[in-house]
Amino acid sequence: MLLRSAAFRVLVSPLLFVAACTNAPTSVGEPAADSPPHPPALAPRSQRSSRPPIAATPKGAASIAASAPANMEEVFRGTGLPDTPTGRELFEYLVAAEKPADKGAADRDAAMTKLDLHKAEVVATLVDAYEHLDETEYTTRMDIVYLLGCIRDPAAVAALETIARSSVPPERYAPDTEGGSHEREFAIRGDAIQAIGGLELASDEVVSRSLRGLAVAGLDRRLRALAVRGYLKAGDFVARSAELRSVLDPKEHWMLAR
Repeated sequence: MLLRSAAFRVLVSPLLFVAACTNAPTSVGEPAADSPPHPPALAPRSQRSSRPPIAATPKGAASIAASAPANMEEVFRGTGLPDTPTGRELFEYLVAAEKPADKGAADRDAAMTKLDLHKAEVVATLVDAYEHLDETEYTTRMDIVYLLGCIRDPAAVAALETIARSSVPPERYAPDTEGGSHEREFAIRGDAIQAIGGLELASDEVVSRSLRGLAVAGLDRRLRALAVRGYLKAGDFVARSAELRSVLDPKEHWMLAR
């Protein structure tokens, strides 16, 4: 996750914690004069496609990062989750999700069983945590998006759609910087759209309706293309492709390719 000091990366068995920190301004307005010339490091897309890495330490964590095992209380405080029973349950799931599939499946299932007992509260907790994060805590925000995509409740769809539809703040780093803040903001919104498509609900109608709306919303075409892909995958491809072909601009029919 992104924290508030110098970037560091450390492997702590069995968890991989990635911490990247920045002193960038947190306002959504024009970049400040002292904006950093380069954005904080972001995990490769190949890592973020399944589970963004969690990191978790406040300032001075470099000394903690040098030792193993990690201080899990320090790790928890870096997640942006509240120190409540629900926040602790979510952290338990995050930790389980970092384990190898063959070793962590039982822990993930056990953690999710707890979350399933009060899904509405879990979603509300995640939404509140997301809203209180600094704009520049990109990977931390991705973790919240990931968690929302694991909660099997229609409220999670609404929360993810809100994130996907949110306005992208102005670029905050130096012009032409590779991997600037816009790239990270689009990645967060793209992850939210894909998380909607991956949700397993009792009825697919909620998921399909959300993706259908995002497919024709006034969003960047890269985001709409993800929504189109998810919408086509969630139902009858031929029928849905014909439906969207009639409402999309002909120049965007490439989105309908298998």
